[in-house]
Amino acid sequence: MLRRINLNINWTARVRHLPLASAILLIFLCVTCFAQGHLTPILGPKMEPTGNGACRYSVGVIDPLKSNQIETTFHIKNEGSKPTAIERVQASCGCTTVLLGSESASRYTLAAGAEVGVKVTVDASQLHAGPVDKFVWLFTQGSSTPAVTLEINAELPRLIEFAPPRIDFGTVKAGADRSAELTVRLDARLAADLPPLVCSDPDVIVTAEPPVDTTAAAGQFVTKQYRCKLSSQAHLGALNGVFTYVAVASGSSAQKRNAQVLASTSASLDGQIEGSFGVSPGTIVFGTVVAGEKASRQVVITAVSPDVLAGLRVLNAGPWLSAKIVPDKDKPNASATGRGSLVVSVLPNIPFGGVQSQVVIVSRSEQRLIVPVLLQVSKK
Repeated sequence: MLRRINLNINWTARVRHLPLASAILLIFLCVTCFAQGHLTPILGPKMEPTGNGACRYSVGVIDPLKSNQIETTFHIKNEGSKPTAIERVQASCGCTTVLLGSESASRYTLAAGAEVGVKVTVDASQLHAGPVDKFVWLFTQGSSTPAVTLEINAELPRLIEFAPPRIDFGTVKAGADRSAELTVRLDARLAADLPPLVCSDPDVIVTAEPPVDTTAAAGQFVTKQYRCKLSSQAHLGALNGVFTYVAVASGSSAQKRNAQVLASTSASLDGQIEGSFGVSPGTIVFGTVVAGEKASRQVVITAVSPDVLAGLRVLNAGPWLSAKIVPDKDKPNASATGRGSLVVSVLPNIPFGGVQSQVVIVSRSEQRLIVPVLLQVSKK
């Protein structure tokens, strides 16, 4: 206490001899530093300091099949001689919720010498396997720098793994036979009541092979084999999608956690199917369009012959788009190559926000081409 009084006396005396602007700046800096230093985390079990006004709570490895939440309460003490107002609480991501004191409010006035609990909950069901580092920052009144930094550190084990992580069929001729094997290694507890593995692209058919291991004990891993085969009627164009287990998140809490873990990991799908016609580029990107205003984009469509081009029709453009095929009669070699344009326009009833749609084109031979359409719709 004597040391602090002497500091205040010397500081006050020196301010009298400073120019007014410098004195004001010095007062502001000192008040800001003292205000930020008032709040101190009190260390509890599994906690360690990581800096001035900062601490880390280390959970270690957690089992998402037993609990999908990481939860702890930090205690913050006001070491100063005056009340300190906590003006704002900020979490590093949406999977983290914070309860300041006994209320969910983000503002709190902490009396001198008093403590307040900061309950932090991390929803691990939204996280991928690997290291977990989540932060919560407490800001005092009038400061843009956090007075307290709280960290939660954990490790989520990998309970399900796809090999290979990506199935790439490469370039395939329409109607050709093409398949690939997919291996899934997963915790035995997940394999007890395993839902079907499916591909988000319905033209890729997934079938389970005979089981490799069905005798693993709890906590061990089992291996499942699958064959992924292209349908002979698969659509033309790019193959994009994911392989994942379709689990219904219902029933007991354990069943819901299993479904969340199964849905958290997937394998990706790539490839290209070529047929009697195609478009370039393969995706139509509008960018940002204003609702109610006319907007259209076009891509080049090429067929192996004028007859194939003439037989093309738009099967479906979705509820918010219109599409038409226009032959390029006036361009060189258009008649010989069957070259034209696919023109896509936005309809007035399109909703605000990000829109992902598609245009489906079919030929007389029933070959289908899917053209993805991406745009962002803003208000006037």
